[in-house]
Amino acid sequence: MKKTGYIFLLIALMCSTCTNKKNTPDISGVKVAVTVQRFDEGFFSIDTNNLEPGLDALQKQYPQLLTPYLESVLGVTDPSGIKTFMRLYRPIFDSTQKLYKNFDPVKKQIEEAFRYVKYYFPSYETPSKLIPVVGPMNSLNDLAKMANGE
Repeated sequence: MKKTGYIFLLIALMCSTCTNKKNTPDISGVKVAVTVQRFDEGFFSIDTNNLEPGLDALQKQYPQLLTPYLESVLGVTDPSGIKTFMRLYRPIFDSTQKLYKNFDPVKKQIEEAFRYVKYYFPSYETPSKLIPVVGPMNSLNDLAKMANGE
């Protein structure tokens, strides 16, 4: 997880310094392949009245992500906690959909950033999958307060 954070910091720094096109390397021949898998859309499309079948389907589609997402990111595993999170964060998901329903522009920017990474670090293996998620903005304590109407 730390390694990923450092990579994104490096990418952000590299992109922020790419304003002078004369000194920008030609990355047109650098190949990267990134696929986007919209976990966020799959998660928030689950019918909360039929939570178990929806989670089972999501588990099949994202076998290495769903359990850590629920347990470590959200900090919930019981159906009522999952439903509470979905209810409280539905407006956030809806806002992200307004901005990022079409994720292609973001994907293109990330692919360009990865091309620069590959240009400068040819042996570095860039991620091949991008999986957007919606998670707590601050802490579980804040989520509990929101659920209690505080």
